[in-house]
Amino acid sequence: MKKTKQLPDSYFEDQDFIVDEVDEEKILGVLGKNPSADQLLKFELCTYISNYINSKGLSLSEVQELTGINTSDVSRIKNHHLDRFTIDKLIKIYALLDTQSGIGKVLSSAGEKISRISA
Repeated sequence: MKKTKQLPDSYFEDQDFIVDEVDEEKILGVLGKNPSADQLLKFELCTYISNYINSKGLSLSEVQELTGINTSDVSRIKNHHLDRFTIDKLIKIYALLDTQSGIGKVLSSAGEKISRISA
């Protein structure tokens, strides 16, 4: 059995991993051939959170101050590491960052993508 070395959490601090507009082909590349509705919703939430962070030019440490989540988790969200987060946690993070837009836009967009990919 090959032993793998884990990267320390500090490795991800203040790294810029940028994901902007993501099409269905890329979604399937990240999630696999038959993603569940939960995975697609998490993916969409991560995309909106990441795009918001990028559009405001926020650093990982600034996002940590605003949301209370550590910079490693901010980086994981930006890189769509979905298994680390529940839908409700991602919704809370989104709401803490963008209180103006509301979550309806994200859910609507996710619903459309779920319908297209699932069809």
